[in-house]
Amino acid sequence: MKTLLAIVMSLALVGSAYSAPRNHAEPPRKFLHKYAGELVIIYVQKGAAYRTCSEITGGNIAYYEDMLGCALGGVNEHQHRCLIVATIGKSHVLRHELAHCNGWPADHRR
Repeated sequence: MKTLLAIVMSLALVGSAYSAPRNHAEPPRKFLHKYAGELVIIYVQKGAAYRTCSEITGGNIAYYEDMLGCALGGVNEHQHRCLIVATIGKSHVLRHELAHCNGWPADHRR
């Protein structure tokens, strides 16, 4: 985990943490595109997403019992870096979290 934390620290991520909701909402098309900044993806085993995301954010993340991923950072006026934690084999989670990196708000507005 120290390596993971070093990666996060080296990215100097500042911003909100977004976590995939229970219903794994499908993002609007306008957020489904290649990320233009620095992107780091960490794949975790089923059941490890919450623990990993929580460790990265210092516990500053919403909890979902069946949480499958989170995104930290994203495109804003200060940075173009994003870190995604996603459960292995869950492409819909990667798509969901990538949309957050591309500016889709945490409240899942369309």
